[in-house]
Amino acid sequence: MKIDDFKINNYGKIENSEVFLQNGINLIKGYNEAGKSTILSFLNSMLYGIDKTKKGNISEYDKYLPWLSTNFSGSMNYRLDNGNNYYVFRDFKKKTPIILDRNRNDITANFKQSKKGIDFLEEQIGVDKKTFQNTSISYQKLVILDDKNKAEMSGKLANLISTGEENYSYDDIIKRLNNKQLEEVGTSRTKKRPINNLEERILKLEQERREVLNIKDKKERMTEEREETQKKFATVGYIKQMITEIKENFLKKETEKKIYTEIYNRIEKKKEEIEEKKKERIDVITKEKVFDRIKWIYLILTLIAIPAAYFYIYSLIGYVLLLIFIYIISKNNSDKRMADLEEKNRAVEKELNILRKDVIQDERVIQKEKKEFEERFENVKKQMFQKYKNFVNREYLERILKKDIEGVFKEASEIEKEYETTMYRLSQINAERNVVESTSGKLAEIVEELEELKQEREKLLNYNDTIEIAKEVLKESYDELKNNVGPEFDKKLSYIVKKITNGKYDDVYIDINHNIKMKTEHGEYVNLERFSTGTIEQVNLALRLAYIDTISKESLPIILDEAFAFYDDERLANIMRFLSQEYIDRQVIIFTCSNREKKIIDEENIPANVVLI
Repeated sequence: MKIDDFKINNYGKIENSEVFLQNGINLIKGYNEAGKSTILSFLNSMLYGIDKTKKGNISEYDKYLPWLSTNFSGSMNYRLDNGNNYYVFRDFKKKTPIILDRNRNDITANFKQSKKGIDFLEEQIGVDKKTFQNTSISYQKLVILDDKNKAEMSGKLANLISTGEENYSYDDIIKRLNNKQLEEVGTSRTKKRPINNLEERILKLEQERREVLNIKDKKERMTEEREETQKKFATVGYIKQMITEIKENFLKKETEKKIYTEIYNRIEKKKEEIEEKKKERIDVITKEKVFDRIKWIYLILTLIAIPAAYFYIYSLIGYVLLLIFIYIISKNNSDKRMADLEEKNRAVEKELNILRKDVIQDERVIQKEKKEFEERFENVKKQMFQKYKNFVNREYLERILKKDIEGVFKEASEIEKEYETTMYRLSQINAERNVVESTSGKLAEIVEELEELKQEREKLLNYNDTIEIAKEVLKESYDELKNNVGPEFDKKLSYIVKKITNGKYDDVYIDINHNIKMKTEHGEYVNLERFSTGTIEQVNLALRLAYIDTISKESLPIILDEAFAFYDDERLANIMRFLSQEYIDRQVIIFTCSNREKKIIDEENIPANVVLI
């Protein structure tokens, strides 16, 4: 990446100032308070946006608000290593800049929008604002890294060595992957993670599916039962209808039925009357016979008792004569009563004969009517047979037709009960079947949800496998990067140190604890802090240069702000020669208020673009 030119419309105290830059060394020289820091801030703000966060009592935005104008803006032309040219314009009062391509087409919308605006440069070169400021830009008197910057740079370098990404360490990524795996997937040992919830839900749905399938089988069985019950219901209904018709046919003859009943009752009454007459006649005859026996017993007892009481013969003769007289009178009376009784018997017998004739006549009528009734009954049953033979079981129909009227009426009562029972069972089956149907209707929903859950589980398992593969690949990459990037960086750092120290020190590396160690003249490696301040400054600058070359896919500009204030002349000459030789196709921008850099450029005939402000 190279900055071709930039124009400050209004920024701080600078207005309407345009600066052109070239490859190699660009020396921007000015006295103190001339605006070097303002220009440096402008470049940084053009590339990454101006910071409105207060640091202390004032933000960078407030610090560089124009003094005499409301126009707070600027522009820049730059090109990437691939040769593409871009133009960027910023109104610092707005978050979003305007980005044009080499044909001056507005491509602002091609970049991602964030809360702070568009980080177009980070997308293009792969370096964020903080990293750019800590490495590519060396602010005034901060060539020697402080503990914070050193730790940041060392950490990013370690990350770079272990993962190929400056912002993520191997351990950090592994930890994040494990956390992501735990939170978004889960394990067999977890209980309430996504995979566990899925498995629990799948098991539950599988159980519901089995239950529904059982219900489905029950539904089929109930369907069969319902069909059978419906057939039975229909059959029973036809039988009920048939018997009802038979009953109705004969209930129409209810009057005849009453007549038959009256005849039957009359016959029975006459039979009872005959029996009463017979009984009465027998009782009278029996009583007369008993009276005669008593009478003669009395006479005999009198004949025996009176002589014992009376001893006079005349009295006995009188008694005998009296007895004879009594007998004659009693005999006459008895004969008369028997004659009357015989007359009564004859009258009763005559009456009995009349009753018998009436009974016989009534029985003949009854038999005739009964025969006609039965014939009519049989005709009706035959009609019913013809009517219902296609609807009712033939055997059952024949069995019904063999019954008499009372049997049919009894069967009707039983059929009525069976009909009601069948209706009730059918209503039960229909109700149960409705419940079953409502439940079985969920089968499609269950199967659909189950399929979705299984797919989701499959995605989770694939995702889990992906994480596992990522960890394996990362481990392999880590081992490879440790063996390649780290040594490569140490090699580059050692090369730069050797050049800028005139070969005095040629071997520098960063240990696992991110400490910089350098080989002494005696061949031993010691921590950088044990060397002189000048040497530390040189190594820190070399560290920045090596780091810039490592972190970016672009050859970033090297911006140095009063970076050599504490360099002696020999060290300054060495670094200027190194920069001019090693970065001839790269952009080095040096801000200084001293004449030393310009003097060395002139003395050494170093190609440079000098800008005086």
